[in-house]
Amino acid sequence: MDDHREVLPQDWEQRYRAFLAQPEVQAAIATEDSDLFFKSYPRVVNGPPPFVDPPPVPAQSRVGLVSTAGFYPPDAAPFRWRGLCGDTGMRALPLATDARFSIAHGHYDEGPVRRDPNVLWPAARLAELRELGEIGSLAATGYAIDGYCTDAIGLVREAGEAIWSGLRAEGVDIALIVPV
Repeated sequence: MDDHREVLPQDWEQRYRAFLAQPEVQAAIATEDSDLFFKSYPRVVNGPPPFVDPPPVPAQSRVGLVSTAGFYPPDAAPFRWRGLCGDTGMRALPLATDARFSIAHGHYDEGPVRRDPNVLWPAARLAELRELGEIGSLAATGYAIDGYCTDAIGLVREAGEAIWSGLRAEGVDIALIVPV
């Protein structure tokens, strides 16, 4: 994933930059008018997913976790979720059942997650699967992004590269991606 062009369509960055340069889009950003902003947003349409052949056997695999729920450690900076462009960063969190985190997303009902973090950070469920022998092991670190980010190039370059590097460093074979 060293080259974002492998992840996003080749013309997307050019289309996104042209989109941002439009006066009506600048006005939408300034006024946080999401209807106007998303009216002409250049959505990413990907081709077939890059499957691994043969796929890893879960019971013999190290599993990682990535969530788009905007979780961050209490001692770290929150995501910049206000505005229409979002935050292209990521936050590393312990992939543990007792992990503590805060939420900075603002675009979903956080109540169910506050009552049961496993809704969007299923560390306890993954630990159960490990104990049952359904998965081999768990990475020590999981990752969170703010899923409300319209800058796909920035997200791939900043968060994507950091997450990819972290997962590879821990020998992760399978990453569970939990979207909001």
